[in-house]
Amino acid sequence: MIWVQSSDHQVSFTSLTEWRNGNADSWIVILQSTLQSLVARAEMIDENRPVCGACVVDVDGENIIDVESTLEFGRWLCSAGRKAMMKVPLESSVLCLFDALPLDTLCIEPLWPNMGVKRIARDVLTWFLKKTNKHVVLQFDSQELHPADVEWLQQEGWISTGAQQ
Repeated sequence: MIWVQSSDHQVSFTSLTEWRNGNADSWIVILQSTLQSLVARAEMIDENRPVCGACVVDVDGENIIDVESTLEFGRWLCSAGRKAMMKVPLESSVLCLFDALPLDTLCIEPLWPNMGVKRIARDVLTWFLKKTNKHVVLQFDSQELHPADVEWLQQEGWISTGAQQ
């Protein structure tokens, strides 16, 4: 499920296999296990199309974001002048690293239930939103979202787009 801060910043995603038939404004999602694979896939996409990416590795059956490789991929996309959105966990030091990149948007994954993170770290999210000038998109499985977090997000002006990725 995708949540955005305001209705004027709509986000839609498409896969690498379906991007040619999709909306030209849709973010093309690239999730790979190595930096080299991410770059190779990004090079297959028209340079004017926006890319949302992350390096993910399997840890005990859970896809975990490899922060270092994702950061390097973000640097590569920015140096190539590509419009990019990186997928990142909701963790303050990670957010600071990605905030330093010239990205317009970050896709934050605040929940990692298989790793014990079952509630949104409201203090971290609130702190980051006050310090950044980037658009922020939240992504998580809506079935894993605690009802109190839904209520809090709505009170804070977040809107569920109903979109899945």
